[in-house]
Amino acid sequence: MKLKNLKSKHYIIAIAVFLILIIAIYFLFFQPQHTIILYIEGIEAEELVKYSDQELPNLKNLFSTQLKTQVPLNNPSSFQTLFSGKYIYQPWYLKNSADYCVQKENDFSGIFKTTVLNEYLKNKKQKVYFFNNLDWQTEKKIHQRNFSALDIIQKAEDNFKEQKNIFLKHLEDKQENWLIAGFNFPALVAQVSDNEQDILRVYRAIDDLIAQVQNLMKRNTNLYLISPFGLVPVKESVDINQALIYRGFLKAEQEPEENFSLNNCDLSDSYVYSPRAGEIFVNQVSREAQGKVSDEFEAVIEDTAYVLNFIERGEELISTQLYLSRDYFKSKEVGELLIAMPSGYNIFWPENNCSISKDLVQKTNLIQDHLNIQPNLISGLILANKEFVQDNYDYLDVLDLVLRSKK
Repeated sequence: MKLKNLKSKHYIIAIAVFLILIIAIYFLFFQPQHTIILYIEGIEAEELVKYSDQELPNLKNLFSTQLKTQVPLNNPSSFQTLFSGKYIYQPWYLKNSADYCVQKENDFSGIFKTTVLNEYLKNKKQKVYFFNNLDWQTEKKIHQRNFSALDIIQKAEDNFKEQKNIFLKHLEDKQENWLIAGFNFPALVAQVSDNEQDILRVYRAIDDLIAQVQNLMKRNTNLYLISPFGLVPVKESVDINQALIYRGFLKAEQEPEENFSLNNCDLSDSYVYSPRAGEIFVNQVSREAQGKVSDEFEAVIEDTAYVLNFIERGEELISTQLYLSRDYFKSKEVGELLIAMPSGYNIFWPENNCSISKDLVQKTNLIQDHLNIQPNLISGLILANKEFVQDNYDYLDVLDLVLRSKK
C-alpha cells in the first residue's frame, strides 16, 4: 500500500514538473513579444555621457549605439512616415493662379522606399499603435521667431508632462504588440537654450519616463529609445527661394522691399520653387497649374543642383548638399530635390505658408537646429534593453533592426 502511494506521489510530481516545463517553454519561446519604441527627438550621446553616471541611472542601464542618417531630416522623413509609410503632414504646392499656395490633404501611403511596419504586419494580423505626442504647437511658436526662451521651455515641459501621463495610462491599461510614441521635448529645449540646467532638467525627465515605462511594460518586451538626430549650432537662416531668384530659376514680379510670397512670383516663367523648407519642386507642366517644365525635366534638376551647390553671399560661398528625393521616397509629392546646410546655417522657415524673406540670409533666434542640416553633422543614437549586434545603424535601417529583434 505504501509503495502504491509513493508511486502516486511520484506520478503527481512528474506531472507538475512537466506542466511547469511546458509553461516555462511557452513564456520563453511562444509568448507573444511586445515592442515599445520611444521616438524622442534631440537626445545626444555627449549629453548622456556627461550626465549618466550620477543623474541618469535608467538611461545608463540601456545599451546604446550610434544612429546615422543618409537623408536630410525634414517633414517627409519623420518617424511616423518611416514606420507607417504615410506622410502625415499636409504639404503645400502650387495649384492655381488665384491662390498659389493651398493645402492638399493626402497621407501619401508608402512614401518611403524602405520596408515600413504596416506593410510588414499586414499579413501577420498585428497592428501598430502610434501615440503621436510631438508638440507641434510649441515648435510652431519657435519658428515664428518672436519668442521667449523661458516661455518655450515651460510650455514644452508642461505639454510633455501632460502627454506622458496620457501615454503611461494607455500603457497601463492596454499593451499592443507594437506601441510607438513620439516626444520632441529635448529638441524643443535645445533649439532655444544651451543652459546646462535646462538641458539636465530635460534629460532627468526622459530618465524618469524610461523608469515608468519599464515598471509598466510586460516581461517579454523589447524597449527602444530612438533619437534620430543631434543638433548643431546655427546663427543664420538661408532663404532658398531667394537663392533661386538670384540665379534666375524663380522669377519675382518685382524687387521686394519686405517679406513677400510665392504669390508675388511669375510661376509661368519659373523653373523651380520651394514651398516647404528644404524641398525644391520642379515647376512641371503635368503637375502645376502654371507649369513650365516638361521635356527638360532632368536637365532642370541637374542645373538646379549645380547652382545651389554653393550659395553666394557676397564673397562668401555657403557650401550645401543636394539630394534626389526619388532615391529615398516613392511619393511624387515630395520635392524633387532636398537641400541640406552646413553647420552655422539652417533654412529659412516661413512664418506664413510659401512666404519669402526679402533677404537671402538673416539672423536666426535659434541656438541649435537639425532640420535640413547636412546628415553627417547630426548623428543620433539608439538605446535598447538588449545588446546590439553592430556598432551603428542607419536611420532608414532602424525598422529592420526592430523587426529582427522580434524573431
